[in-house]
Amino acid sequence: MSTSAFSSQGSSLKVQISSTYVAIPAIVGISIPKVDPEFDDITNLDSSGGFRERVVVGKNFFTETYEMIWDPHNYVHRYLEDAAFDQSILNFEIVSSDGNSGGATYTFSGYVAFQGKLDARKAGRASMTINGTGAVSRTS
Repeated sequence: MSTSAFSSQGSSLKVQISSTYVAIPAIVGISIPKVDPEFDDITNLDSSGGFRERVVVGKNFFTETYEMIWDPHNYVHRYLEDAAFDQSILNFEIVSSDGNSGGATYTFSGYVAFQGKLDARKAGRASMTINGTGAVSRTS
């Protein structure tokens, strides 16, 4: 059985500016937001065999950090940095490319933290952390 794989080149992370999703330039890698269940322990005296029991009562927030080659003059990078100062909730979209017919699209919202990094003998970089709020949706 052969392994099915694809190149992630061409995938993009976008931020909604006005009513349009705009690609965030020079992203080094993209992580799809993880949705983790939140549990309540419902173990009781009737629980069988000494095993603990739990039930899903919600979904936890996600936090994802993205690294980019930073251009402080780029209007999208400036928009993200401004949103971090303003503590605004932004809408995001990830389009995963499978190299052929496209992949999945994920949409979500979150607060942004933005930090530029300047090191000797390296290109300027920035990290952007998205602290998710609300649902993550996926379409194919």
